[in-house]
Amino acid sequence: MKEPESGRPTGLHCTHQRRCECGKTIDAARDACPYCSRVYDDPWTRCFERICPLGTWRELALFLIGLFGFQLIGLLLSIVGQAWAQEVLVGAGLTGGSLQQALLDYASSAAFSSFVNYGAYVGFFIAVAIVVWPDLSYIAKRQFSNWRKYLIGAGLGFALIFASILWNLIVLLAGGGTSDNQAGVTNIVTYSPFLGILITGIIGPICEEFAYRVGLFNLGMRINRWVAYLFATVVFGLIHMKDFGSVNEWLNFPSYLIAGGILAFTYDRFGLSASVSAHVVNNLYAVIMTLIAQ
Repeated sequence: MKEPESGRPTGLHCTHQRRCECGKTIDAARDACPYCSRVYDDPWTRCFERICPLGTWRELALFLIGLFGFQLIGLLLSIVGQAWAQEVLVGAGLTGGSLQQALLDYASSAAFSSFVNYGAYVGFFIAVAIVVWPDLSYIAKRQFSNWRKYLIGAGLGFALIFASILWNLIVLLAGGGTSDNQAGVTNIVTYSPFLGILITGIIGPICEEFAYRVGLFNLGMRINRWVAYLFATVVFGLIHMKDFGSVNEWLNFPSYLIAGGILAFTYDRFGLSASVSAHVVNNLYAVIMTLIAQ
């Protein structure tokens, strides 16, 4: 099959596929056929040499799980939690206005927020695992076999922390305060420190790296690198916004843009293990500092 100067294969259903000599249709971004191990070396595969291509549709699935799946799981858990609370409160003899007030109090409690948030991340993690499972050994070998990448990622995680601290100082000087996202994290982490460390500090970053780096960044890379950085930076910032009408939220927005940009650079330059390490270091620092401050 003829390769154009750009290195993108032509002649199949889309420019993101190629037909290997073994007769199988594979993702054009992969540097080797998963069926016969035939190695490809062209400009297209070299664009993806440090990152983790899984195929257009699976990358799209990861991104949509992060963008909508997490919210949908949270909504379902919210309905389940409130229904359970109503049953318990009715069983305790509450009715009318007293029942409604008790339900409102529960819906605004740290216990309810923890149930919904942590449960949503567990569901998010399971959904991501299902999507990546067929390529788990490929991901482990390609992305998680070099211990130096973990150290590089941790170093960039501290750079992310430093940049966030600087921007937070700017926000304070401008008269702003803590973002709604950070306030929500503080609320659930102080309620359940162990789950805060496990889920907010470790599982959450892993899920988000698969959704917004392996998913969204890779999709952007199939257009070009600039689009990948734009998508991964802006969308990552927007998903952490809770109130688009709040001046304080927009003051904090650049902090998330900086984080998205640093994580995108880390993934693009050093791979998934490095971006996961950077994200985990950043989140664990935030969780630990929140617990120390209480």
